[in-house]
Amino acid sequence: EIKINAGNAEKIFLIKNIGAGLLKLSGISTSCMCTTAQVIIDGKGSPFFGMHQKSSWVGEVPVGKEAELKIIFDPAFHGPSGVGQMTRQIVVETNDKNNPKLEFMLKGNVVE
Repeated sequence: EIKINAGNAEKIFLIKNIGAGLLKLSGISTSCMCTTAQVIIDGKGSPFFGMHQKSSWVGEVPVGKEAELKIIFDPAFHGPSGVGQMTRQIVVETNDKNNPKLEFMLKGNVVE
């Protein structure tokens, strides 16, 4: 549950490079303007990405290392009509032929 007036909610997903080469992350987007995403690699954050933003930013994750995908959801973005169940999708494109798109789902219930 996410309280509508309690400020932004955050969730972090880990993306680990278990391959044999450099993993490139790009084309990050969200399914709603109430949700933004940022990639953090070795403590350095990318720009914030949203629904309509396209960027030339590319993050590189060395073999055996991890990146954090930080998701920020603004429960008050839609106003009082935004209470109830919510699902948001975040997409990250990669240079991995077997996983060219990583899809993350954020689910919750916005309450008063």
